[in-house]
Amino acid sequence: MTSTSPKKWGNGWENDLVKLVQLKGWVSIRIPDSCKRIGRGKIVPIRSPFDFCFAKNGVVVFADAKTLEGPTFSNSSCNRSQLAHLIALETTARCVAGYIVFHRSINRVTFYRASTLWALRPGNGLRITDGIDLGSLHDLDLERVLILQNAAARGI
Repeated sequence: MTSTSPKKWGNGWENDLVKLVQLKGWVSIRIPDSCKRIGRGKIVPIRSPFDFCFAKNGVVVFADAKTLEGPTFSNSSCNRSQLAHLIALETTARCVAGYIVFHRSINRVTFYRASTLWALRPGNGLRITDGIDLGSLHDLDLERVLILQNAAARGI
């Protein structure tokens, strides 16, 4: 990823994420944005509820992918409508759901649970240690989120 625009960084990160998890045997499904027709032929865009579903060995991870320059994740980086979908999956369906965040300046990838992000107050942020460290772009390991799946199965 050599581009410097945030949108291009994000798109590049999402493409890299797909390749990295597929190398580890995960099935990756990207949830596309959509549109709907209102009135007489006017089409309006509809954002997807989140970016990805990843699955492997009976485990499904629902996630939105974010990329940030620094080592912290601020409340302003959260999309509340996306989080509402992810929190429902985490709390009601007991699925693994949250944000997978690439911190570019330190080459670290962190998984933040939807419930952790939902509880984040305006003006506050999260450190990498507040999530699950998934490694770097060179050794990304999505299976580390299985800790959450095991906890959900026990009702924690």
